[in-house]
Amino acid sequence: MFQSGHPPRAQISLSKVSAGNAVATGTVLIKIKEDTLPSPDLRIIDQGNGSYLIKFDGVPGKTYRIEFKKILNQPNWDPVGSATADHFGTFQYLNTPRIGAPVRF
Repeated sequence: MFQSGHPPRAQISLSKVSAGNAVATGTVLIKIKEDTLPSPDLRIIDQGNGSYLIKFDGVPGKTYRIEFKKILNQPNWDPVGSATADHFGTFQYLNTPRIGAPVRF
């Protein structure tokens, strides 16, 4: 049984029957440790050659699209590319703009 609250916790009841039909029971209480630091969901890593590796934690198997703007106050976004998060939910995309490309946001 899951119990919300601070910290959230789960309780599991277990039973074991021996070969002689003796029954042993027990209860396990699982307290979930809360992380008080913000999750490092988005990381942009300078590759040193004009390229940037974009990494974040997402949903396994979900495809994510990266978009940019040339000018921050323009209404539309332009596509850069897309990739699918792996079975752990990790998404990464290597962005290598062409030489002389304008700054993007």
